[in-house]
Amino acid sequence: MKENRNYARVTDVLQRNHIAGIILILLIYAICIILFSPYPRGTDQYWNLGNIERIVHMDGVWKTNNIFPAGMPEDTENLPRPWVQNRPVTYLGAVFGIFTGNAHIGWMLMNFLLLAAILRIFTTLAVSADKVHPAFFPCAALVVFNPLIFYLGMQALPEIFNCLLAIALFGVLVKVKSAVPKALVSAVLAGMLYYQRESFVLVFLLVPAFLYIFLSGKERWLGIISFVCAVAILYAVKPLVFPAHTIHPISALHQLTEVRPGNSNMVNYLFPNPPDRSAGEAMQILGKKIVKAAELQFIPKGSEAIFFYTINLLLIPLGILLYRYKTLEENLKQEVFFIAGMVVIQAATVIIFENQNRFSSVLMPMLVLVLYRLISRKVVYQPWKVYIPLGPVIVLAGLIGFNNLSEARKDKKLLAELKIIREITDRSAVMVPYYGGRAIMLSYVVMPDYIYYFPGRYDWDNLVEVSKKLNTTWFLYPGHISFADKIAPLIEESHELAGGLRLSRLRISE
Repeated sequence: MKENRNYARVTDVLQRNHIAGIILILLIYAICIILFSPYPRGTDQYWNLGNIERIVHMDGVWKTNNIFPAGMPEDTENLPRPWVQNRPVTYLGAVFGIFTGNAHIGWMLMNFLLLAAILRIFTTLAVSADKVHPAFFPCAALVVFNPLIFYLGMQALPEIFNCLLAIALFGVLVKVKSAVPKALVSAVLAGMLYYQRESFVLVFLLVPAFLYIFLSGKERWLGIISFVCAVAILYAVKPLVFPAHTIHPISALHQLTEVRPGNSNMVNYLFPNPPDRSAGEAMQILGKKIVKAAELQFIPKGSEAIFFYTINLLLIPLGILLYRYKTLEENLKQEVFFIAGMVVIQAATVIIFENQNRFSSVLMPMLVLVLYRLISRKVVYQPWKVYIPLGPVIVLAGLIGFNNLSEARKDKKLLAELKIIREITDRSAVMVPYYGGRAIMLSYVVMPDYIYYFPGRYDWDNLVEVSKKLNTTWFLYPGHISFADKIAPLIEESHELAGGLRLSRLRISE
């Protein structure tokens, strides 16, 4: 009896104060951003932020200075192509960058507001009118402070925006009753996900399946037809609204065969004419990619295991509810069906592309909701026990934060030292052999001047032609790669730079 009274008292307090708990979570998160993410870190972040810095502090042009073989036009008058990270989140980030006067700070503010919106939707879905389970607050904290979302929330990357779109789509499907509004709003959110990453085209199949199963009669077909018509329009206008950076985008089949272990995941940009493969070769490559993706997901090495197992462990509650699917109430069936469908879509994504832990982050808020659903079906007589797992999560978040701060400082120092490139070249374009992700940071250094990336399997005649188009003979490259030895006889002037880089002016023959 005493335990029942204790449980009732705790749930009553939570019912009255759960919003205050959400505010506390966001306040702590805001402090973490200020402490751990004063500057960008990593490669794609400088790639994303460079576009915004250009319009905020440079010439105001909404373009990229990155040029790749698949995006090199015949006439340089057509340069540059649209933003290389040409996604809705980049334009939204630009608004915040203009507002704050700093691209990174603007993006961090945007991420904070996106996570606040995610928590608001999570709360709407989790909290019923009459009861808040003691597990609500630790689960809400887990949405923000789990290693994967906490890590990505401090980055200028698109994942937090994707998370909001996914849980918003989920919320609309399970909460909105009227078929046509449900379908039309779902179409907009699904279309935005597709604009963010084209692998989300599979959501265009998941939503009609959801409507078919969980609506009936006239409502079912009104919803499906409305959704299909709306997404057809969104699909058709994408090339106009968000045109590709590449002039010669590779086909879906080439995506499957050429983005694979051992190849650069920049194949979309670096190789405009990939080889055709037979059906047998394609299936063999797909088999290898499935094995590699599973190996990375379930047998990861080093610190990345933390991020992969953030997802892996949360798949267990989903598996339990799927096992009990037939006995679940209707609203929980809807939730489990949609989330399981999103898991399948993400599995396809990490197989077709390179398995990166951040791809699956879109599932995190929904999987935490599944965890809450499973826990809340049980009465916890000692509510303090549900807070125990938060301890190691908070410790991991702190370690991730300090590591992020350390790497951000190193990147900032390196880029400051590399700014001399623009002085040496007199603000000329530079050509860079793509030697890995770190090469992307160099586009930030020379911005707004052009930087041309070419693959290791380059054609020298083509490089000569591009150098003439860009009116440059400057090459920027790491001193240890084979390219350095090949061009040694052509060097007229050379400079040793920070980070093991070398900047050389070559004698390019007519």
